[in-house]
Amino acid sequence: MHEKEAKEIIKKYVLENFDERWHTEPLFLREYYDFFKFYINSKEYVETGEFGKQFVGLGGAFISKKFKEIVQYGSAHHGITEEYLQTEHKLSLIRTKYKIDRADYHYNVFIQNITDEKKASKYIDGIWIHSWQPTFEEMKSQNSYKLSSIDYFGLLNLLYFNIINPFCEISYEKKILIGHDDINELRQFECINNYHSEDNLFQEYMLHKVNTARPAFSLEKCYGASVTEVYEHEQFLQYALIARFRYYGYDDQTGFEGFLCYYDNEIEQRIKEKNMSFEYVKGKDILFFLFMNTITPFCKIELNVLNDENIQQLKT
Repeated sequence: MHEKEAKEIIKKYVLENFDERWHTEPLFLREYYDFFKFYINSKEYVETGEFGKQFVGLGGAFISKKFKEIVQYGSAHHGITEEYLQTEHKLSLIRTKYKIDRADYHYNVFIQNITDEKKASKYIDGIWIHSWQPTFEEMKSQNSYKLSSIDYFGLLNLLYFNIINPFCEISYEKKILIGHDDINELRQFECINNYHSEDNLFQEYMLHKVNTARPAFSLEKCYGASVTEVYEHEQFLQYALIARFRYYGYDDQTGFEGFLCYYDNEIEQRIKEKNMSFEYVKGKDILFFLFMNTITPFCKIELNVLNDENIQQLKT
C-alpha cells in the first residue's frame, strides 16, 4: 500500500462516517512497516491552523496495510500503537480460519466438540474477565456451552488460542444490544477499551515464548539494551517505538526530569549512526517487542540487567 491509496481510504472513511465540517485530507499521516497512522480534524483547523478551530475527542487512527481497514481510537487512549499491533497480530492468525470484522460489539459464542477439557477450562476461565460469566465447570454441569454477550477482545482471544492450541469448535454471532446506539454499524472498525491490563492470558503466552529464548528475562527487571544487528530496519523502527527505550534527561516542555522515551526521529537517527545502545528499558515495556522478534526476527538484541546501583549511575 502506498501513501496515495492510504489517502483515498481516509477520504472514503471521512465521507462515510463524518459530516461536511471534517477535512478529508489527514492532518498527519505517517507510514510504518505494517500500517499508516493518521489524524483527522476540522476543515477550518486544517486550513488555518487556529487552535480554537480544532475538534477534540477523536484520537489517532491506523490503516492496516494487510487488511486495508481503519481502526479509530479516542483521544483518551494511551499506548494505542501497541494495542493496535497486538490486535493486528491476533487477526492475522485468526482470519486464516475464522471470518471476523473489527467491531466493538458483543457476541454470543457457542462451543462444541470439546477435545481437551483441561485446555478448555484454562482458556475459557482465563479469558472471561467478568465475574458474571460462567466458569467452564458450571457450563459443563449444565451441559450448555453458550456464552452470552462476550466482548470483542474476549472473542479474539478465544479464537486465537483455539488456533495455536486447539481444544474445541467455536461459532459466534454478533449481538445487538437493546437500546444500543450503534445498530447501524457506524463503528464497524472501531475498538473501544484498552484491553492491555485485562489480557492476562496473552501476556502469559508472550512471556512464555520470550522465556523459551531468554530464560532469565523478567517483566519486573530493568535492562540496558544493545541492538547489534538489524535485519529489517522499518520493522525494527515500528516495534522500537512501542518498546519505550529510554534515556535519563530533562524535558524542557514539561519540566520532567527522569527516564524519557526516544521519539521516532531520535531512534531513526540512532539507526543511521549505527548507535543502537539504549541505556534503560523496563521488562514489561519490551515484552511485545521481544515476542514479535521471536516470531519474525527483525534484529539481534542483547539485554543486561540493571541493578539499583546501575540505575543510580545513569542518573548522575
